[in-house]
Amino acid sequence: MVYLCIRSCHHCSLLPPVGQLHNLKELIIFDLISVKTIGPEFYGCSSSSPSFQPFPSLETLSFGEMPEWEEWNFMVGIATHFPCLSHLSLSDCPKLKGNLPSNLPSLTKLHLSSCSLLESQVSVKVDNRNIMSASMLGLHSLQQLHIEGIPSRTAFPRDGLPKTLRVLFLKNCENFEFPNHESLHSYTALESLTIWKSCSSLTSFSLGCLPVLKWLYFIECENLKTLSISEEEDALQCLTFLQGFYIIDCPELESFPHLGLPTPKLRRFWVSYCNKLSSLPEPVNALVGLQELTILNLANMQCFANEGLPISLRTLRIGNLGEALSNADIINWGLERLTCLSELEIEGDYLVNMLMKMEVAILPSTLTSLHIYELDGIRHLDGKWLQNLSCLECLKISSCDRLESFPEEGLPSSLSVLTIASCPLLEASCRRNGGKEWPKVAHIPCIIMDNKVIIH
Repeated sequence: MVYLCIRSCHHCSLLPPVGQLHNLKELIIFDLISVKTIGPEFYGCSSSSPSFQPFPSLETLSFGEMPEWEEWNFMVGIATHFPCLSHLSLSDCPKLKGNLPSNLPSLTKLHLSSCSLLESQVSVKVDNRNIMSASMLGLHSLQQLHIEGIPSRTAFPRDGLPKTLRVLFLKNCENFEFPNHESLHSYTALESLTIWKSCSSLTSFSLGCLPVLKWLYFIECENLKTLSISEEEDALQCLTFLQGFYIIDCPELESFPHLGLPTPKLRRFWVSYCNKLSSLPEPVNALVGLQELTILNLANMQCFANEGLPISLRTLRIGNLGEALSNADIINWGLERLTCLSELEIEGDYLVNMLMKMEVAILPSTLTSLHIYELDGIRHLDGKWLQNLSCLECLKISSCDRLESFPEEGLPSSLSVLTIASCPLLEASCRRNGGKEWPKVAHIPCIIMDNKVIIH
């Protein structure tokens, strides 16, 4: 047996001796509400023996939703309980206290979520805050660390995180103290950093302080105000590794670095729900490798892409940028020059109204997929702005409560799939039997409405 899942055995209070399963590689223990202690019975030997090795092949061990589990006791006299363990996950074990297994030579992934007593037990109290125990993180092979739901004021050990770490994910750790910027340059393996509703004391972040960072995520960072470029000598060189940059729902963020983003390898850039942000890094078209750009719900946006959008774009999601942008601003984006653009998503009335008023269609003819959604006031999609989309294959219209009709000129003949979702008036208009818009859509081979597929 190489895989075992013990799940929802609500009357089970002791675990079976699964440590005796020599070929077991993955063990999942989930929703055992009566288990309070895990001890020698789990390993399969009641007394220590120099020749006994529990779990000799186990690579993945996951515990989840164990509301009464309080103690995890380890066998004495055994050098390592899990010699091959590479992935350890503990989630929703609120009463568990004590320590994690020591000496895990093969551990590369550690996931801790909503285990508040365990996390306080493996910390040391200093100056009214918890310093996470160095022994907990002294895992010399650790590459991925996921910590979620730490309610207390907590910081990493003074010696820092394992230098082998490649992925750091923090979520719902509002009182967690992020390491100071001066120490970050020593994390020479860290490629992905996510700070999600965590580190409330973090008000600024210096880009370029992590030597090989490829993916950076700030999500619901309520006090983050500024992003700057590190003054470290090699900061610009460090930024050449960045491939993905996501900033979502950071309501206090006011500015980007004044000199733009010197990130030639950036492929994905996402900024949304940052109400104080008035501009993006300029010139945007200097991001010569950018393939995906998402700019949504920036109510205070005053200017954007005055020098044009990167011609390398393949996917663009845009909308709800306030009402300061004019027709001239949108023309400056140079949408018609984006010959690589195949997917476009537009949110909200303002941009759609602007496009409908254009005398000349400016969307690139290379589009194969178009999604329009969250139209609150538009009743009719007017104008010729869709007519030049000779390659358009998929059109989706969703969450447009008042929308009733398509342009009088009809829809592109190239369409193969039309999806209409949460648009009650438009759905009624496009019914095969008697819908006034049916003649405009009858040529489309596949129509999806109300989660039903019509193929003809």
